[in-house]
Amino acid sequence: MAFCYVGDTDEEAFRIGQKIPWFLTVSIKSAPQFAKFQPGAIAPEMAPAVWRTGASRRPRPTNLDVDSLVRQGQMFAGNPDTVVKQIKEFRRRVGGIHHIIMMTRQGLVTHAEAEKSFTLAAREVLPQLQELEPVDEQWGSMAVAAS
Repeated sequence: MAFCYVGDTDEEAFRIGQKIPWFLTVSIKSAPQFAKFQPGAIAPEMAPAVWRTGASRRPRPTNLDVDSLVRQGQMFAGNPDTVVKQIKEFRRRVGGIHHIIMMTRQGLVTHAEAEKSFTLAAREVLPQLQELEPVDEQWGSMAVAAS
């Protein structure tokens, strides 16, 4: 699963796509008194010790932006060709992917902006990805060629 915004240009996609990390940065903040006991943060049997020591979870990032999320492979953003390149590079780095869930309607992205991104993804990004050979076949043929 990755955040994604496909625009007509890279500049448009990064500008509108910045609404997604802004939302993530704001939504992950919590009051200090609640930080220790977010669900799943610590095992219940450890709660008394954590409360006594004052330990809390590691700090969350507060400066997320499109550039950093794209570099980390957590977001794809740009014009259709840029997004295809990013997905192919991500696929190469992680050893293949079978399915992608593109999360676009996050934060302050409007319905019209999300609809435009989905339309561009469906018309221009996905057809280019359909031509990729299945991951198992690609890596299998490389292993055979290497032996």
